[in-house]
Amino acid sequence: MEINNSIEVMREKLNKLVGEGLKADKRTFEISQQLDVLIRDYYLKSIEIDKND
Repeated sequence: MEINNSIEVMREKLNKLVGEGLKADKRTFEISQQLDVLIRDYYLKSIEIDKND
């Protein structure tokens, strides 16, 4: 659940930047990369939990 909350926080940050006229700079790339990592980790953990059930 913690990862899912982190994903939502990062999405909100990215959406705010888009609303402000998102520009491809270091900050937006970092946020995008962090979001990708969180999503990947979330799905990998979900698969692991499903296998253990």
